[in-house]
Amino acid sequence: MNATSIPLQHGLLHHIVQLVSKAMVIVSAPDLNILEINQSACHLIGAEREDLIGTPLFTIECALQDVFFWEELSGQPEFSEPRVAESEWLNRDGVAIPVEKKVSSFKNGNEVVWIIQIEDLTSRRRMIQEQVTLASQLQSSLEATAEGIMSTDLEGRVINLNRRFGSMWKMSNDLIVERNASDMLKHILTQLKRPKYYEEVLERLEREPEAESENTLQLNDGKHYICVSKPEYLRDRLVGRVFSVRDITAMKKVESDLVEALGMAEQAVNDKSHMLDALKMSESRLRRLINS
Repeated sequence: MNATSIPLQHGLLHHIVQLVSKAMVIVSAPDLNILEINQSACHLIGAEREDLIGTPLFTIECALQDVFFWEELSGQPEFSEPRVAESEWLNRDGVAIPVEKKVSSFKNGNEVVWIIQIEDLTSRRRMIQEQVTLASQLQSSLEATAEGIMSTDLEGRVINLNRRFGSMWKMSNDLIVERNASDMLKHILTQLKRPKYYEEVLERLEREPEAESENTLQLNDGKHYICVSKPEYLRDRLVGRVFSVRDITAMKKVESDLVEALGMAEQAVNDKSHMLDALKMSESRLRRLINS
């Protein structure tokens, strides 16, 4: 197919293609010779349009999966629904640019052409990588804390959970994997000495999504936890709830030991006072006997 003989080189088509903001390439099917390319696409790879017209698309595509993608399309050059795939374009500096291509077919007389719209994925991938890094840092921070943390969304799904929270409440792997906040809270209630009390707290939080709570919970095994629950916001919009649990068993033991020590001290003082009273009484009796 001779690129210079293709009616697609008509000035009107060229003008329309250049007006498209997204990078666009039109190639012949199935040999993939470039028939038209707009400035956005030329700018992406740092090349001049005149240098690309009539050259194979493979001069700028460099991903191995492209070979299989075009082979599949060659089996049926005409198709009604656009085909989408990721690829890589090689710019004139030799740098591979991740792109997404959306391919549509068009029959021009007896010939079929493929219209390729290209989106540069560099920014999107960078953003995804930044989000992954941020999520990893957040998870590391959650794991480093001594508190058990669980965050839920408004639909009752567990969005985040650190290992500390799961171990504090002796949660099974199945329960953790399912990420069902309702099931997890029911499991928590079975471990409390006064489950009805905290069940009422949870019911109030469900009725009042923006309410906060701080409760001291005693477990059946003798442990004591402080559970703080606060609503979670994203740009002033309520998106869920965060539960933070801290083990205060050791502090409760210290308090109990201190109370016991104070009680013993008071008892000792009382015993000493009683002893002094008894001695004074004995001394008084002895004096009366001597005087008599």
